[in-house]
Amino acid sequence: MEKRAKARKATGKGRAGKEKPVRHQLHRKPTATQQARWEAVQQAKSRGLSLRAIARELGIARDTVGKYLKAGSPPTKLLSAKERAKAEALAQVQMAAD
Repeated sequence: MEKRAKARKATGKGRAGKEKPVRHQLHRKPTATQQARWEAVQQAKSRGLSLRAIARELGIARDTVGKYLKAGSPPTKLLSAKERAKAEALAQVQMAAD
């Protein structure tokens, strides 16, 4: 039951299959550190290094290396609820002005 609830939450579909607006789509930009680490991990992997070797070389955890390798772009965090509310309000104001 819990897996279905998670799947529904991720797709934005309710019980009746009706589309709901998917929330939490606004992300922060990656920090300079995240950007630099992500690029360094991608370059090290292209050189053929293993996860452990990359982690050792960069001084970061293997889990982080794995996360950065799976990510197609530098990881970002979701905006906080307060930041999302402000961004959504701003988007509505801009849409009303257009």
